Amino acid sequence: MKKLTAILVALLMLMLPLSGIADVSFPLSLSHEWASFDMGVTHSAAVHVGGFGYAWGYNYNAPIGNGVTASSDTFVPYNWGTGVTAVSANNKTTLSIDGNGVLSICGAFWWGIGGDSSMPSGGYIHTAPTQFATNVRSASMGFNHMVYVKNDNTLWVYGENAHGQLGDNSTTSYYTGAGKKILDNVSYAVAGDCLTAAVKTDGTLWVWGFNYYGQVGNGSSGANADRKSPVQVLTNVYSVSTMGDHVVALKNDGSVWAWGLNDVGQLGRGNTTNATSPVQVTTGAVQVSAGYNHTAVLKSDGSLWFCGCNYRGAFGNGVNGGYSAANSTFRQTPGTWVAVNCGTHCTAAVAPTGQLFTTGHNDHGKLGLGNGAPTTVTQFTATDIWIFGEDGPATYTVRFVDWDGTLLSEQEVSEGEAASAPAAPTRIGYEFTGWDKDFSCVTEDMTVTATYTAIRYTLTINYVDENGVKLAPTFTRTYTYGESYSISSPIISGYTANTPLVSGVMGAANLVIDVVYTQDQSKLKGDVNCDGIVDSADITLAAAYSMNAGTVTAQGIINGDMNGDGLLTAADLSALYSYILG
Repeated sequence: MKKLTAILVALLMLMLPLSGIADVSFPLSLSHEWASFDMGVTHSAAVHVGGFGYAWGYNYNAPIGNGVTASSDTFVPYNWGTGVTAVSANNKTTLSIDGNGVLSICGAFWWGIGGDSSMPSGGYIHTAPTQFATNVRSASMGFNHMVYVKNDNTLWVYGENAHGQLGDNSTTSYYTGAGKKILDNVSYAVAGDCLTAAVKTDGTLWVWGFNYYGQVGNGSSGANADRKSPVQVLTNVYSVSTMGDHVVALKNDGSVWAWGLNDVGQLGRGNTTNATSPVQVTTGAVQVSAGYNHTAVLKSDGSLWFCGCNYRGAFGNGVNGGYSAANSTFRQTPGTWVAVNCGTHCTAAVAPTGQLFTTGHNDHGKLGLGNGAPTTVTQFTATDIWIFGEDGPATYTVRFVDWDGTLLSEQEVSEGEAASAPAAPTRIGYEFTGWDKDFSCVTEDMTVTATYTAIRYTLTINYVDENGVKLAPTFTRTYTYGESYSISSPIISGYTANTPLVSGVMGAANLVIDVVYTQDQSKLKGDVNCDGIVDSADITLAAAYSMNAGTVTAQGIINGDMNGDGLLTAADLSALYSYILG
C-alpha cells in the first residue's frame, strides 16, 4: 500500500484549528479553494502536480487556452504550460497565476477583460494564457468581472459594474489597464454573479454588488438594494465562497454562515426562505464552497456534506435529483476528502492521495473524464489530474472470498477507484445476494465476502389409499437445504400406512412423498368372509369351504376357527351357527 504517510499527514492537517490563514498547514490552501482547481459554468481548470495548468470543457472562444477559437468541447484536460500555481474559471474566461505572481487570462472577454476603452464591440479573444497583471497572490473570475489580490494585500477589480460589483461607488464598468484598486489590507477576495466578497487581514468580511436576494448580507434585498461600495457583514471570518446568488462563509471557529437566495435550500437552513443576513447553518468545517445553487461543506474529519440542488448528481451521492425538502439540510456524501469546489450543477473534490474527482452535469465534458463519459455522473469519479502527490494513487488489495473463505478474486485497486467483482458464486441450497461491503470507492485494504440467503424447499406428503384416493389432509412444510425432518403419519381407522414415520434430510429441491394406506382385513371371530360382519353369509362360505366348494382367505380361516385347532371344519361350522344364533 503506497503513500500511507502522505494520507495520514493530510488527514491530520485537516484536524488543525482554524487559527488564521497563514497558520494553516495543508496540501491545499483551504482559504482559497480555487487556487488549485475550479469548476466553472461550462468549463473547468486545475493545477496538476508539478505546476501544469490544465483546462477542459466548453471551448467557445478559447477559455481552454489550446489555441482553438471555434466552438468545441475539450473532453480531455489540456495542458497549457508549466509553473502555474493557481487557477479560476467562470463563464468563458480562465485566470491563472504562476510562481512569479504573474496573472494571465485566456478566453473570450466580451466585457472588456483584457482590453480598454477602445475594445471592439466583439471583445478580445486570447487563445492562450496572456499576461494581465503582476505581483498577484490570488484571483477570482466572476460571471462578468474579475478581482485579484496583490502581494501588498491590495484588492483590484476589473470588468462590468451594472450592479456595483466593482465596489467603486458607481455602476460604471471599468476596462482600463489592469483594473483599479478598491481596498487595502485584503487577504483574498471572490467574484460571483455580479457580486464581490473580500476577507480583510483582520478577519472582517466585506461584500458588495447585486443584492436582489439579500446576498450582500446587510439585511436588505430587492430591486433597489444593490450595494456599490463594500459593507462589513461578519467578523472572525476564515474564508468565503460565492458563485451564484448566495454566499457561504467559514469562521475561525469552524462555524458556517450562509445568506442570499435559498430557492432550492442551498443555504442549508432546512427551508427555502431567503436570508438577507448571515445565518449559522453548521459547525466543524474546514472549508466551504458555494456553487450556482448548491453548497458543499468539508468537515475536520474529512467528511463532505451538501445542500441545495442535486441536479445531475452534483452531490456525488449516487442520486440524480433536483430539489427536495431533504436537501435543504446538509447531507453527507460517501468518502474522505481534503478539498472541494462547486460549480454549476457539478462538484470537484480531492482525495487524500491528491487525485481530483468530479461529479454532476458533464455538459461539454467539463468533468474532465474523457470523451465518451456520460452527461450525468452521480458519483465522484477519478480524473487524470493530481493536485498534489508524487507517486501516483495509493493502491489497496481487495480480496473477494466465498462464504467459507475460498478466494474468488484478488486485485490491486487505486485509491478512490472501484474494485471489479468476480462472477457471482454459487452455493448449493442458497441464493447469492451480493457482497458484505461497498467496494465502489476503495480507501483501504479490504476483504469482501459473498452473502447468501438460504433457499427454503417444500416437503409435501400425500396420504392416499392404494388407488390414490386422498385419505387425510396433505402435509406441507418448508425446510432449508440439509435440514432434518421427521413427520409421523396420521392413524386412520381400518388402514395401515406403509410409512408410519416419514424422516430424512432435505435436499436442494422440492420433495413430494406419498404415504400409501392399505385397508385392514377384519379380525372378527366368525367373520369368515372378512367383511367386518358376522352373519349367515359367513355360515354359507364356511359350509362351502368344508365341502371343498368355496375359497376362504388365510385370515378368514383364522376368523372361522371357532375351536382353536387351526382348521376350518364342520365342527367350526356348527360352533359358528350356534355363535350367530346367540
